[in-house]
Amino acid sequence: VSTQSTGESQLKMMVKMLLSILVVLSLAAVAPAEDAAQVPLADAAQPTAGNLAAEQSAEDAGDVAVEPGHVADAHSKPVVASIGDSWAAFASHVLQQVFDSHLESLGVKLLNHGIPGSTASEWGANTSGLVAAALGADYVWLSIGGNDVMGYFAHGDQAEWIADVERDTRTMLAALSALPELEVVIFGYDLVNFLHTPLCIAEAVDIFHNQSTQPQINQIFLELGALLEKVALDYPRVTYVSLWGTLQSQPDSGVPAPYPNPLYPSPAKYMGKDDCIHCNDEGWRILMEQLYHKYFKGKFASAWRGRRN
Repeated sequence: VSTQSTGESQLKMMVKMLLSILVVLSLAAVAPAEDAAQVPLADAAQPTAGNLAAEQSAEDAGDVAVEPGHVADAHSKPVVASIGDSWAAFASHVLQQVFDSHLESLGVKLLNHGIPGSTASEWGANTSGLVAAALGADYVWLSIGGNDVMGYFAHGDQAEWIADVERDTRTMLAALSALPELEVVIFGYDLVNFLHTPLCIAEAVDIFHNQSTQPQINQIFLELGALLEKVALDYPRVTYVSLWGTLQSQPDSGVPAPYPNPLYPSPAKYMGKDDCIHCNDEGWRILMEQLYHKYFKGKFASAWRGRRN
């Protein structure tokens, strides 16, 4: 690599840093003067179904508290930030392992800004914090919407969730799209499992009331996926990747095709113990491998060509 191209690369990254900082400052200038109650960063331990109440409320948690993101510099290694809810928080360590296993020489750095229980409503009301979490990243994996949906159903406001989640997701994506060259990937979720323990069955009734059968819950989450896919199309640097049915499609899952099969949950063998909505490490590994192969592999191959294993 010539000295001239190295200097140009460093100048480009410095310009990107200055533009990113200007975006943060402009968003902070219009942020509300009074801060709402903050949601603290939670320990990255798998919650049980008994903790679901903390993830259902779309109203009680207040603004999302985040730590500042990676400070942009003339880095030569890709930086990925995971932002959003517990799926981002709990799967990030596995995604880092997937990056390391495929791209050890590239040295991908992953910043975990997932906050268990957080909602699109909260993040959308705190765009300065959202941008701070993404600052300096090349890519953001955004996991959002599930807690909003469960909160609306738990409070009997399910008629409002589609319009509100779309509005809040658009607010988030508009803020992230203001960061120069940042690219965002969303896959929503995979199907959950409210059948594999008696506690999960009870939680399903508590959250979804008269729409608490597994096929009904699957339909709700698939509608969320369709909404996220539609919204992503309006933002050039946002990509929606469908992973629905990934866990069902594994060998010996016991779930018949086609995938996703809306009549079945994701297999219990891939779920956390007594957990209805989060995977164990085996499940996360399957999903993160798919996310890598469907999105990050191509991105890294084109942007950092020649530096891969």
